[in-house]
Amino acid sequence: MSYQRRYALVRPLPRSFSFALQQSPAPIDVDRAHVQHERYTEVLRSLVGQLIVVPADERYPDSCFIEDTAILVESTAVIARIGADSRRGESSAVYSVLHKLQQIEPSLRLHRLTEPATLDGGDVLQMGGKIFVGLSKRTNKEAVAQLEALFPGRVVALPVAAGLHLKSVLSALDDATLLVADQPAAHEMAAPILAALPGASAIHVPDAAAANVVRVGDAVLIQDGFPASETILMDAARVRSLTVHKLDMSELIKADGALTCCSLLLA
Repeated sequence: MSYQRRYALVRPLPRSFSFALQQSPAPIDVDRAHVQHERYTEVLRSLVGQLIVVPADERYPDSCFIEDTAILVESTAVIARIGADSRRGESSAVYSVLHKLQQIEPSLRLHRLTEPATLDGGDVLQMGGKIFVGLSKRTNKEAVAQLEALFPGRVVALPVAAGLHLKSVLSALDDATLLVADQPAAHEMAAPILAALPGASAIHVPDAAAANVVRVGDAVLIQDGFPASETILMDAARVRSLTVHKLDMSELIKADGALTCCSLLLA
């Protein structure tokens, strides 16, 4: 799987972001969240061929977490059916943008998951040619079945034992390196991924939020503010000749967000 990306989709924070779904009741500083998301967008713009901005929508406080609306596998886009009822309408605008993109990228294929499937893109990890799908409160077995029909032999389902989504506690640094939060439940979730990828290995970081990174070409976006994890990630990046961009996403973390949540990357 290539990490060179021609397109990235992002969606600005709505002012209603203060009403985003949260597992913990920590108050969100919306102004600071906007600054953090704008910095994320600036960095991503510098790393991809074209940044596509999907308009903000005040009806959907969580809509900046665009990753949950679709999964992009090579030239195929699968529009998700988001697990939270209040968020389900977020996918429509993303579908419209991808449909327009087909006019200049005719090889792009669009599919939609259908009821009763539910899936959040945060539960999907692509690594080593496999598509790992976390079974969580937001993603169900019917979604796995529909993905298996689209990508036969590539889908691996596993239970989410910690965090809101699969990628709340792990992510791919490259096709052979899995970043994993150093906690028992995360180790449990990583085991079937590593078993499905001969030769792959794990790097453990002490902070769950820091286990979620975005790899774009020869760059990697990591969370700022977690010094113990940062030391480990900087060493891993140095060995792989990766440029590191540190981003403070603390206000988005309060809404259960992570770095991967805020973009969709299309090869």
